[in-house]
Amino acid sequence: MQLSMSTLQHFLLQPKVFALYRAAIRASRFVNGSTYVRVRVLSGRAMLQRPWQPVAIPDPAVRRETIAWVRSEFERNRGVQNTERIKDLIRSGRREMAMYLPGIRVK
Repeated sequence: MQLSMSTLQHFLLQPKVFALYRAAIRASRFVNGSTYVRVRVLSGRAMLQRPWQPVAIPDPAVRRETIAWVRSEFERNRGVQNTERIKDLIRSGRREMAMYLPGIRVK
């Protein structure tokens, strides 16, 4: 087992990595689309479209595959120690997740 020396930068980057992972898992439940909400209108109930809200992925197999992909990407880069490389991976991870999982919101 190889012990690595963690620095303050590693300590500060760790929550960002965890936040990206959690957001990606949560976003895998959703795809960009629209949901409908019930609202009261003068003539009774109506369905209004909300295109800014994501919709659940209907196929559970696709969701499992998406989660497996996210996990494999994080596992593949688990041993990275260079802080600049970690920052770059976080930036590229945000871009990829926003492209493939439009429901993602990462701070």
